[in-house]
Amino acid sequence: MINNQENFNKSKSNFMSKRNLIIGSIVLIALAGGIVLWNQKNSQQDTKQQAKKEVVEQTQGQKTIQEQRDNQNQTSGELKPEEKIDTSNWKTYRNERYGFSFKYPKDWKVENIKGRYPAPIYKEFPLILSPINTNNKKGLEKLHFIIGILNNEALGTPEDIFKKASENISKKIVNGKTEKLMTNGLQVYYIIRDKKEYKDAEYYIIHNKENIIMQFRVTDYNEYYLDRWLPYFREVALSVK
Repeated sequence: MINNQENFNKSKSNFMSKRNLIIGSIVLIALAGGIVLWNQKNSQQDTKQQAKKEVVEQTQGQKTIQEQRDNQNQTSGELKPEEKIDTSNWKTYRNERYGFSFKYPKDWKVENIKGRYPAPIYKEFPLILSPINTNNKKGLEKLHFIIGILNNEALGTPEDIFKKASENISKKIVNGKTEKLMTNGLQVYYIIRDKKEYKDAEYYIIHNKENIIMQFRVTDYNEYYLDRWLPYFREVALSVK
């Protein structure tokens, strides 16, 4: 009888131990599952917060860029792209030797820098066309257009230059575009190049026996800066007579 009672107690003890072990395991599994779910929830919240932060930063970055552009417009006195450029009060430069003229903004100046700008592409000059007063006008201190008589022996005729540039652009050797147009009865070749080192626009104008070349190159400013002043450059080039 005593042995039976001992065996019963042992069986009961073993049963309780197994039950406690099972319950403990269930509790541990539940805790582990809760921790995993808690980590996942926090991770999702962190991801959402990070995404929200990136959106905010991107929006702020876009606002900053726009503010910079707006500030540049205000400080430089530039016209917005959609506004038409009024050239009615522009000055006129005339060159008696080569018999040509062009118009330019009244608050700009024309300076002959012969000897200070050695370049084989120019047969004569060149002239520098730039704003007169650039004080407190960020972005204008290096702004200028270059105008000269093309050295055909060094580079070839405007037709040759235009053809080569068009081929390079079509073959994707360089990014850009070319355009043929007429102004005041003169044939004009327009080339714009987009290189890593610089971005520039050029007009080659066939005038009498000589060819006029106009250049606008940007090395220190971005494409936006180039595009801002291209309309002015075009007005100057197409005013040649």
